[in-house]
Amino acid sequence: PEDGRLLGCHGTPQGRLPRLMTITAVSLGIFGAACFLPVELTIKRAGAVHLAEPDEVRTQVPGFIEEVFVKEGDVVEPGEKVARLGNREAEQMLAATEGRFKMAEAEVQRAVGLDKPADLKSAEAVRSAFEAKLQDARRDVENLTLRAKTGGVVLTRDLQTKVGVLLKGNDVLCEIGRLDPMRIKVALSGGHPSIPTV
Repeated sequence: PEDGRLLGCHGTPQGRLPRLMTITAVSLGIFGAACFLPVELTIKRAGAVHLAEPDEVRTQVPGFIEEVFVKEGDVVEPGEKVARLGNREAEQMLAATEGRFKMAEAEVQRAVGLDKPADLKSAEAVRSAFEAKLQDARRDVENLTLRAKTGGVVLTRDLQTKVGVLLKGNDVLCEIGRLDPMRIKVALSGGHPSIPTV
């Protein structure tokens, strides 16, 4: 050339353009493969794994734990017994209410036998009131038996050591992890620029 530069076939402007296009295409191909191909990533961090939404077995009435029927790792079915509480006050209330309901029922039968409409109406009102109280008392005693709401694996440790402990209303006895689906959350210590918080 007139300006004295040495230009080969790739040194000319016409040869440089195809080479740049080839390099660009190869770079885009590598980038696309890196984005969409699965890559195994090893994370070395200390952390803790927990179920995201375990089911909690809670008390509805207070009582002392008298017996525990499960232990950590047991698989339970929905409605299965987990523990039994003792509440002498609730049990005595049930017995007393049953006695009063029987007396109210006897008054209704007496008023029917005497053919006294006014007395019958009054006796039926009393019987209805004690019947409602009896249902409440029975429900309280039934709730002394704690049951699993859903099926899964018992997660709480050392349940047997809780025998004799007083649980108040709405206290948690244990947690049960669902088997299907099982969601977990992982808390990692330390940070990594390429790893989002989990």
